[in-house]
Amino acid sequence: MEINEFTRALGRLSGDDLRAVAAALETHHRSAADEVDAWRAVLHIDQVLRSTGRSRQAALAAHSATQAVLTAARAGDSVADHEATKLARSAAMVARGMVAGEAAAPQLQHLLDDWSSVVDRAVVFHAA
Repeated sequence: MEINEFTRALGRLSGDDLRAVAAALETHHRSAADEVDAWRAVLHIDQVLRSTGRSRQAALAAHSATQAVLTAARAGDSVADHEATKLARSAAMVARGMVAGEAAAPQLQHLLDDWSSVVDRAVVFHAA
């Protein structure tokens, strides 16, 4: 899946989908070690984006992903505001990882684990 497909998929998430991802986020981030792993992934993605000159593209992708999640979350007040914020931040990190491409594939996969219940795990990296 390319970044545009990911963003479109986010916009189509139902309340149940959003709650499933929120539960996955909660499950995968219970310990300090889980948080450290997530931050390592984010830091590596940031490093790749800086070294490849894709930071601006990643920021645009992250913004689009954030807006898609927030729009889906607001539809019918399907999730609480604090959950919508967590979901939007997570989606933004995934979008940044997609823009980073192959150099961040393991880190992206780690971040996608939280979304596996609703997003196809076969990721085609968008490098343009």
